[in-house]
Amino acid sequence: MSKSLKNFKKISDFISIYNPNTFRLYFCNSKWDMDMDFTENGLSMANANDKKITEFFQNIKVWIRENNLNKDLKFNYTDSILNNFFNIAKNNIHLAFCDNFNTPEVISIILELIKKVYEYEDKCRLEKNLKIFLIYSIGKFISDILKCLGLVYKTEFVDYFKISENNTNSNYEEVITPFINVMSDFRDKVKDICIKENEPKKVLAICDKFKDEILPNLGIKIEDKGKNEKSIWKFYDKEVYLREKQKENELKENKKKQKEFEAKQYELKLSMTAKEYFASQVDKYSEFDENGVPIKNAKGEILSKEQYNRLKKDFAKHEKQHQKWLEKKNLENLQ
Repeated sequence: MSKSLKNFKKISDFISIYNPNTFRLYFCNSKWDMDMDFTENGLSMANANDKKITEFFQNIKVWIRENNLNKDLKFNYTDSILNNFFNIAKNNIHLAFCDNFNTPEVISIILELIKKVYEYEDKCRLEKNLKIFLIYSIGKFISDILKCLGLVYKTEFVDYFKISENNTNSNYEEVITPFINVMSDFRDKVKDICIKENEPKKVLAICDKFKDEILPNLGIKIEDKGKNEKSIWKFYDKEVYLREKQKENELKENKKKQKEFEAKQYELKLSMTAKEYFASQVDKYSEFDENGVPIKNAKGEILSKEQYNRLKKDFAKHEKQHQKWLEKKNLENLQ
């Protein structure tokens, strides 16, 4: 890596993309007494793991809100399986720390434990018998272990609208005012559309705008869970969430542009006859038979019989696609 090769990157370049926990997770994925290869690939993987852990803690908040904390505390079979895995994981993490501070193994066990919690929640959602205190205990343990490694996440699980003894009513009003304003404005717009226009599509468009453009500016993310299921909401640091949202939008835009480019290339391909299409591939073929089927590769070597027969099939297939494209264009012109 050097400036002359234009592949040189400063630490500030990475800091602007990744948060501190991503770097710490990246370091934890290598043993302290061994060499570490610093790669963007590795940072991307650490960033993905950071998101998994962040989302896990956010989901615990959602499950606490959705579930009755006074349910029967007696374990059933499903609860016991998760609890047994939890106990084994705790022991394995202890052994990993004792094994020359094996942090890669610790992170691996934590990620596997998180995966098991999701599997447990999926099963319990159907049975409607989730033991939230068990998940809470696992979350608390994972949080404590991560803090030992310098990985600090928002794990207070506090109610952001709760008035503490130190807060006044005026402070409380300041906190909730922006939220009430956007909800009131949203209600007015939906009401107007229903009364004046009766346009369901416009109502849905307003709902999407509320979810995707307005609430993110308050640090709130709403997730649709599917048909006949209630949506869930999560509260994030506004600046962090907006950066993530921007990255997602850029990724979507890049995918959209790539899709449009591929569609144009495919359209261009279909607009050519089979003879024109294969003749344009000068990087693959250098000579063709009387029909236009390639007989020599780019190096001037004669193609094998098998290769030639396969290309004849591709040639015939492309010609059919080209004819269909012409018919479609003729119909469009008539209309």
